[in-house]
Amino acid sequence: MSFQSQVYIEQPLGQPGTISRDNPIVKLPMIAEGSDLVAGGFAFAGTNAELQVKGLSSGAKAVEGFVVMERYQAPLGGIGNNLKINEGEEVAIVKKGYCYAVSTTSATKGMHVLVNPATGAISTAVVTATAGTGALSGSINVTQGTVTGTVSGSDVTGTTAGVAAAFGSDAKADMGSVSGIADGLIDTGWVVVTGGSANGVCEIACL
Repeated sequence: MSFQSQVYIEQPLGQPGTISRDNPIVKLPMIAEGSDLVAGGFAFAGTNAELQVKGLSSGAKAVEGFVVMERYQAPLGGIGNNLKINEGEEVAIVKKGYCYAVSTTSATKGMHVLVNPATGAISTAVVTATAGTGALSGSINVTQGTVTGTVSGSDVTGTTAGVAAAFGSDAKADMGSVSGIADGLIDTGWVVVTGGSANGVCEIACL
């Protein structure tokens, strides 16, 4: 028998849609609305946002959490479609914690996790935020009031109209900028912890 010639120093990545580390973890039980919710994907607010979540939502601006499957369900979608959650099933939505996911792009530790709310596709990107100064630029239109009346000694009597100011159409404040998020994608607030190749399993976290 030959001597061992290779040693693996990295733990294998697990099944997408499962929790990768026991602590910390914050999750809520929710009910699947529609047929688009998938374990290993992100969830969006349903019709009843306190009870329901759904897998696709074109107008969404934020995610409710990451979907994990913690119970058995009837394979209504077929054996080869076992990550899809049946409508009406209870599902765990992870708000904070570590989970396994599949990204359509290669993932490296520290990258932001993005999602397309119209398709549910998960991707990763380097996102850079630039702080703003708050400085105003553009035109400000000022209309001064008028003073009428008589001057008696140091007193002015009469009526005084106020001073009105309005921002022009080109006025704006420097509020900073964010780059790296393509149009139509949402920054989920999750980041890559253990990277992987495109369409491969990676570990993501929200802490």
